[in-house]
Amino acid sequence: MLNFMTASEAKEIIDDNLDYTLFSWSKQKGVSPLAIKHAKGVYLYDYDGKRYLDFSSGLMNVNIGHGDQRVTDAVIKQMQEVSYVTPSCVTKVRGDLGKKLAEIAPGNLTKTLFTTGGAEAIENAIKLARLYTGRHKIIARYRAFHGASYAAMSAGGDPKLANDAQQAPNMIHVEDPYCYHCPWGKEITWCNRECVSHVERVIQFEGPENIAAILMEGESGSSGCIKYPPDYLQKIRALCDKYNILLIADEVMSGFGRTGNWFAVDTHGVVPDMIATAKGITAGYLPLGALIVSDTIAKYFDDKVLWLGLTYSAHPVCCAAGLEVLNIYEEDHLIENTAIMGRYIEQEVKKAGTNTSLHW
Repeated sequence: MLNFMTASEAKEIIDDNLDYTLFSWSKQKGVSPLAIKHAKGVYLYDYDGKRYLDFSSGLMNVNIGHGDQRVTDAVIKQMQEVSYVTPSCVTKVRGDLGKKLAEIAPGNLTKTLFTTGGAEAIENAIKLARLYTGRHKIIARYRAFHGASYAAMSAGGDPKLANDAQQAPNMIHVEDPYCYHCPWGKEITWCNRECVSHVERVIQFEGPENIAAILMEGESGSSGCIKYPPDYLQKIRALCDKYNILLIADEVMSGFGRTGNWFAVDTHGVVPDMIATAKGITAGYLPLGALIVSDTIAKYFDDKVLWLGLTYSAHPVCCAAGLEVLNIYEEDHLIENTAIMGRYIEQEVKKAGTNTSLHW
């Protein structure tokens, strides 16, 4: 009887979702979702009690695992004090989270605009780059993914994803530094980094005076997982310095420990002008994104209007989740553990006889 009731309950839940909600990235007919009742650690559980290993950590965001009640407690405490204020007001948790991000971000990235997710962080990074530089073009890679809003999707460049021909203008795409299938037919051991000189030629063709920023993922994610040559981002940083172009690092997926450092740019020894991030900032417990900018950029707007804003920017409850998650990373030594597990996986891959490596 119990099994029948749970099966019936699960069917009703699935039917309600199919009948009254839309599913992203899918044809709507034929969708067969799992009905998840609860989750703990790395596991999801359905209404029959069947356990699933959440091997991708949700959408690469549940970095601390499911069901950590420390986050629940922090969220409840904040909601008992104040759940929402307009972003023109401040809360303690907003300042605490901003201060914490300034501590862990590289170089002089010390001020944060909070958004509700990764795509909005990218959108505001593009807006801010244009406001700050007075230029309009953005250079990005073809096989990158920066989000599903118009400008973010257009910056991503992947033709499989850009199904709407009316894309945001002034997005300039460059070849990917894809060493496994090098566009220039070279091997990494004897190439001259044509992938970098190619970017410089595009800068010159488009006019450096027109280019506001180069947008690069900290590490390549869902649109190819293309591993950068070891000095690629450093050379892109040098090009930005040479032509006075901003470097925006998309750390939405690669931030908060995914590479064994707080941010992937730390792994590459690069300090960008902005970091757009989300996902791991709250480990998916609540929606939150962040655009972390240099003090140089922030100071420019001391006497100029910053034409950016969101109703839910710095939402106190989301900030409380973010602050607690960052504390958990440190308390549980999760980022250090990521580095250890990364080395272990690389060793096991080599043992399996692969001809490639996860690191150069």
